[in-house]
Amino acid sequence: MLFDFEVIHCFEPSGLARRELDGISDNRVIVHPFGLASRDGDATLYQGQLSFSASLFPDKLNVDPSNTEACKIRRASRWLKANIVPGDLIVAKINAEGAEVEILEDLEKAGLLQRFKHLIAFLMPTRRPHSPHEGLCLSSGWVELGRVFGRQRMFSRARQRT
Repeated sequence: MLFDFEVIHCFEPSGLARRELDGISDNRVIVHPFGLASRDGDATLYQGQLSFSASLFPDKLNVDPSNTEACKIRRASRWLKANIVPGDLIVAKINAEGAEVEILEDLEKAGLLQRFKHLIAFLMPTRRPHSPHEGLCLSSGWVELGRVFGRQRMFSRARQRT
């Protein structure tokens, strides 16, 4: 076993992608049929032009605004408060196809970012070529790990040892 986690939570709003994740045979993996966001509710998922990519934003790069799927989203901070207890080791990768900044801001406002032992966020170019997300991460002590596919910026934040 590579990692000895008690449970791994996956949040996937797309039925197409969820069918692939449902094939994971590790009983520690829980696939939730909703995406995390900065609010609770119903949403429209715009399917990507690439295999399993999709976004909540019709004007995100590489989505087809005419190819949609109804989906559910849950507020990240509310879900964490209800499901994580003090002492839990929280390691996360956030790759929400354009909603990363909203999720990070929600977690920050709720005072939950400091609970993460390690957090990697893939920040996508969304509706604006130079969104303020890069400044948000850099000003909060994040480290840029590099770029993926030449466009996605990958940032990491590890909690300092005390």
